[in-house]
Amino acid sequence: STFVDDLEFIVTVPECEDVMGTIKIIYNPDENLAKSLTYQRKEKLYVNEGERTAISRMHFDVLLNKFNSLSFNLTHAPQHGDLCLVHDDYRERIETFQLENLYLSDVYYCHDDSESNEDSMKILITSDAQTDFQYVSEIAIDIYLQNDNPPTRLNDRKFPIVRGDSK
Repeated sequence: STFVDDLEFIVTVPECEDVMGTIKIIYNPDENLAKSLTYQRKEKLYVNEGERTAISRMHFDVLLNKFNSLSFNLTHAPQHGDLCLVHDDYRERIETFQLENLYLSDVYYCHDDSESNEDSMKILITSDAQTDFQYVSEIAIDIYLQNDNPPTRLNDRKFPIVRGDSK
């Protein structure tokens, strides 16, 4: 997939001012290579506020079933939750996982119970050296907010309502 990255550096020479710079890397794959992939319509990830939901192969825009081994690396973490590996009741925050974890439904997006209604994350998918596959995928997340903070009355006095006048 196409990706953009950058590298910041500082050149230091004795008795001279430091020079700072940035190298921007833009990669566009060969058209034949891009056409060799099978694309699918990816699904949006939905989660209730404060809960977790499993990430499946349907949340990626390329078909992963032609690969035997893939590694998934979180490159841009979600702002309002974590990527988690869940076994029974054990939950572990992760930044990498394998294709087997995805097929076993062990990989979850765990929301942090904040009052946010959307989130996203980017994942770099790489294969072994023989297959030579690399793809960056973004997962969009919609969060259904729950009314878990009902209104409370701070003052127990009457609220005057005025009609036909300004106040």
